[in-house]
Amino acid sequence: MPLNNPPMDRRRWLQCAAAVAAGSTPLLAGAATAAAPTGRLRDYLLMRGALDDRLVVAALTGQYYGVIDSELIPMFGVLAVTFTRWRPLGDGRWLSTSFENAYYTDADSGEVMTQWRNPITGQSVPVLVHTSRPTSLVLHEDLSRHHVKPLPPGAVAEDRVSSMEELGGELVANQRVRTALVRPAPAAPYRYSELVTVRAPLAALRDPAARQVPANMSFTNVSGWRPWQQMPAGQPGHMMAHGAGRYGLTLDALPARWLAETRRSKPGWWADPASHLEAVFRA
Repeated sequence: MPLNNPPMDRRRWLQCAAAVAAGSTPLLAGAATAAAPTGRLRDYLLMRGALDDRLVVAALTGQYYGVIDSELIPMFGVLAVTFTRWRPLGDGRWLSTSFENAYYTDADSGEVMTQWRNPITGQSVPVLVHTSRPTSLVLHEDLSRHHVKPLPPGAVAEDRVSSMEELGGELVANQRVRTALVRPAPAAPYRYSELVTVRAPLAALRDPAARQVPANMSFTNVSGWRPWQQMPAGQPGHMMAHGAGRYGLTLDALPARWLAETRRSKPGWWADPASHLEAVFRA
């Protein structure tokens, strides 16, 4: 039995939306033989994914802050790794299936935490480890991403590339995510928004033999308070985070603290992360 509810971030939001929509008609019917992607679609897939079904590994590190009256209050760090597989659907769309494993870390030492002292309330609360269930999204040719199943009534989701420009020998892609999930009254909708910038060398992207191009990323997000923080009802303010990471890593290149904790606590899927996605990826 978990000590706290999972964090309501974008990944958790995707899971909630998918659960509410369970049993509805999927969007994957009618897939045919896939044509090779071109242009911006190919660039995006090379940076964020791969043109084959290999396991795509990404890691990020960042810092979270509470924001009250425009003041930044240091909260904690995050150390997260995502595992994703991609496959074409045959009509210009691509399916991605991924899961994430994230640890919250001490804002000063960077050590993985099991308890956290809330600087706003002074209360010490248990810290969860966030391991998401596999989640699938469909990438369209306009570089927008959508749920495989319809969203619950009142929910809002926008996930798209807002710009893609060449700059100083790199391709720079900016992605915008805006979500809102309706909650039972009197609670207000939960909102999560994220801005992501991905950069990769143009020369590598233009190589016709490329199947994947490692890319650097940076992100900023804003959201409501996370349930596990145990904020008082009506507490003013919100959360903000910023950080950086990289797509296209090998398993042995992952952050040492993340590796040590995962090998210790997640032996079930760590031995073969790709198999953790297989059932959903092939569905």
